[in-house]
Amino acid sequence: YKIALVHPSEISIMDGIMGLSTSFLIKNMERGQVCVGLRKADHIASLLFIDPNDFSFKHRDFQIEHGSGYLLNLYTFEDCRGNNLAAYLRYHCYDALHHLNITTLYSITSYFNKSSLRVNEKINAEKLKLYLHIGLFKKWHWNFLLKDYER
Repeated sequence: YKIALVHPSEISIMDGIMGLSTSFLIKNMERGQVCVGLRKADHIASLLFIDPNDFSFKHRDFQIEHGSGYLLNLYTFEDCRGNNLAAYLRYHCYDALHHLNITTLYSITSYFNKSSLRVNEKINAEKLKLYLHIGLFKKWHWNFLLKDYER
């Protein structure tokens, strides 16, 4: 396997996966998102996106410092699952991003996404905060800080 940046022309392999469209992904890449993939020959086995911009998640705003990025849309294709590729890609993507001056990555993991939690444990990701989000009828939203691991 080889880690490399994925060009927008190759992004169509994600069309319809996780509810994402090719045009949406390309638009985000034009805004500055970077896609890093794990390749085996010409086949992309796993990929992830890094956004160096501020972002909102569940109606909560997050600011990204210079030299940092937000990791999102990590995906391993069905025929490559079960080989710890997500953990491998996430761990080694830091080297691929270093030449882009992105040295710190943040991610948000759902408390109930056990596979993502296992990946975070494998790479010794540092927990920062635990939030509870409550949304009613897509109209009212509340975010509560349950635990601050940095204290």
